[in-house]
Amino acid sequence: MSMTERFEFLCRTKTLSGNRSMEHLPFELSSMDAKKPFVLISSSDRERGCHKSLVRAFEGSGVSLGISTVTSLDSQSLKAQYALFNERGFDSIIAFGTGEVVDMAKLLNIVAFYGPEILRNPEKSLNGGLYPLVYIPTGAGCGMETCNEISFNEKTFSSPALMPDIALFAPEIMDTTSIQEIFGIRLQSDINDLDTNFLNINETSNSNIKKNSANPFINSGLSSLSICSEAYAMSNNPPARAYASVAISMVMESFASLIMEAKDILSSNKNIKSHKNCMLGKSGTNKTSIKKRHLKKSDTKAMHLISCYSNKKRLSENMTKIAQASAISGYIRANIKDIKCIEIANLFTDSHPDAMKNIPAGQCMAMLLPEILITYEEKQNLLGSLLLPLSDQLTYAATPLPQRRDMALHSIRTLLNDLFIITDGRVPRTIDDTGIPRDNLSTLMEQAGRQS
Repeated sequence: MSMTERFEFLCRTKTLSGNRSMEHLPFELSSMDAKKPFVLISSSDRERGCHKSLVRAFEGSGVSLGISTVTSLDSQSLKAQYALFNERGFDSIIAFGTGEVVDMAKLLNIVAFYGPEILRNPEKSLNGGLYPLVYIPTGAGCGMETCNEISFNEKTFSSPALMPDIALFAPEIMDTTSIQEIFGIRLQSDINDLDTNFLNINETSNSNIKKNSANPFINSGLSSLSICSEAYAMSNNPPARAYASVAISMVMESFASLIMEAKDILSSNKNIKSHKNCMLGKSGTNKTSIKKRHLKKSDTKAMHLISCYSNKKRLSENMTKIAQASAISGYIRANIKDIKCIEIANLFTDSHPDAMKNIPAGQCMAMLLPEILITYEEKQNLLGSLLLPLSDQLTYAATPLPQRRDMALHSIRTLLNDLFIITDGRVPRTIDDTGIPRDNLSTLMEQAGRQS
């Protein structure tokens, strides 16, 4: 791009990530003169006890924590949190979770700093600043957690101050269950005969699988991929493209790892009876504890089956990458307002509520992404360069320039095809999978173009 073209990019959020990153939080807050943070957490995360690592991080720091559970996002709940914040004299907010927890944290920050009357006047400027806000995701976000907006009671507040001061990603607190629950894989009943202590299988995982939609992590990853791919291929904003490139690579790497493990589980699931004897013993009777020494080193298939279930560390790392990509998509949303995949996906969902009722926004965006990129690529001829973050440097360099555009689109479609197969059709590949006539998309794209 020509350096005479105008662009803006502001990311006021500091990112902390990795194991033991929580231990640095007391110092980070003290640098903002915050000595009494107010922690908001969902009831499910509190029951899981994942906030205990946060409490341990503040032990001996001289910082006093207050913890409150967010049960709903409404005026009464906001009023109760506001009263508690004021009565105890808190000076900062930690949003420990995603979704409603972060929404409540942003609203509370506005009300605590400016007073409750500001809710009646969302046009009032928030440039005066807010209390320090820390965002610590425990699961899949939607991207709005790190964006500069918050909507409440049909009113929208917008300010760079609404972006978190710190986004902290700790793999040890990620809400990871299992590969089979993420993709909705149902195992053979024979798997129940295996020693769950060794294989680390949740006995109720199959019963918890949602029938009508894929796991939120899939939706979060596809949402981030769509927003960042469009920003990378169609934006005049170099910093936004740099952030988008990182997020795209994170999503693709995570999905590649998760899909590979899911395919291994599906393959092993078909042959599980043949591997059962080597894990239960030649007699076929179950033992109270199965140890690795009972498995022959040559039995690589059985060992690989075990690793598919037991490697929680790799799973949490992949989930953390998707959460980080979601946060980056929020930074991009704060700086690029005209994002077609969001706009057209909303129009598409509103126009076909029955057909789209079980398809989350992220999956809808990804389903429409190839068509959107093809339709609007004339504005910026950068679609071929999208292959680099979608694949790797070797693939990009080995692909002739005229073929990079098609290879980039092929990478996106291959991902959607894999997800469609593994989830048994819960993640749509194209509009055809929804039963909606393809002609409707052209009409909606024209409508979106007129609104721009």
